[in-house]
Amino acid sequence: MQHVYHWRGARNLALFLAVLVCAVSVAPRARAGLIGNDALVFPQDQDAPTVQRMLENKKIQTRLEALGYSHEEVAERLKSLSDEEVHYLASRLERVTAAGDGLGVIVTLLVIILLVVVILEITDHRIIITQ
Repeated sequence: MQHVYHWRGARNLALFLAVLVCAVSVAPRARAGLIGNDALVFPQDQDAPTVQRMLENKKIQTRLEALGYSHEEVAERLKSLSDEEVHYLASRLERVTAAGDGLGVIVTLLVIILLVVVILEITDHRIIITQ
């Protein structure tokens, strides 16, 4: 005599795996090829405009003036920096800007809420709030 076991979560697991396979299959494909020298972008070509754009920010200008630096002094010091120092400064400035942006937090919270709702729907659970 054979025993047949029915696992209640089999349907949920199958649905989860189907969604996972669909999500992974949408991933973009990588392509390799030759490019010309004019298509190359070097970091120092991007870093100088990034630093300049950040220094044009009113908050940063106000803070530099509070520290006693004039606009001319800052421009003079930037010209004397090496490419590595400009790259380091640009990467630090981008991190400061990213940390000050609340959009990432909002998107993360929305994704978490969406995941909770999907999990509750898959498992046929309901949240009922009564007063």
